[in-house]
Amino acid sequence: MEMHVRARTPWHLWVVGLLAAIWNSFGAYDYVMTRSRDLEYLNYATDGHAAVFMKWHDSAGWLVQIGWPLGVWLSLAGALLLLFRSRHAVTAYAISLGGAVASFAAQLMGPFPPEINRSGMAVMAVVISTAITLQLLYAWWVARRGVLA
Repeated sequence: MEMHVRARTPWHLWVVGLLAAIWNSFGAYDYVMTRSRDLEYLNYATDGHAAVFMKWHDSAGWLVQIGWPLGVWLSLAGALLLLFRSRHAVTAYAISLGGAVASFAAQLMGPFPPEINRSGMAVMAVVISTAITLQLLYAWWVARRGVLA
């Protein structure tokens, strides 16, 4: 019988995992509020242009419709898998990053309503993509050190 020995859980895994779960929960909340068409939330998020935003979003291509949920839900799954010390966190983050980047590229390169702040969305795309990348690199690093199994 083969035994696998895991490294002791470092304190920073709990800190990074918890912060990642909280951060990624914001994305999940945004996804649910947008998909459920919560007008109060959408008007707040779009400076009163919820109807314009939803019309634009509904006409977005398949990269947005598939990439966005992959980016959101797999980054949250990555954080939870990290807390459970699963090596699958690396895969979840990698797919999440691909989905997020594809979604952002499709959103920002396509036609854009003038009422929606394109530069604000571009900044958030960079922030979110950077956050996922850092989480992916951290998961890969702790997996290489034998912390994840």
